[in-house]
Amino acid sequence: MMTEASVLLPHLINMQCTAAIRELEANNTALNRADSAMDEFINAGSLDGKGYGALKSQMADFRLISDAKRMANIADLLDFEILRTAVGTDGSLFAYRNIWS
Repeated sequence: MMTEASVLLPHLINMQCTAAIRELEANNTALNRADSAMDEFINAGSLDGKGYGALKSQMADFRLISDAKRMANIADLLDFEILRTAVGTDGSLFAYRNIWS
């Protein structure tokens, strides 16, 4: 919880943003790999039958969810990048002082 004595340390904000960006990029890489596997299954012409058709339909639905998650990750990634750039590492936006003054 922030109080009147709280301070913002730009280098820590920068480090946290960088860590979050790396995590989101790794998450998107994993989503891309999963999407490739789902696409391969969905487009497999050798798999016929009602069961495979139902599973392919379900995979297509999962693919939509994966796309939405990737878009959300990208939006978060951009926000972290904006914050990291705004804060900088030298305290250009936030000085080492009481944030309430």
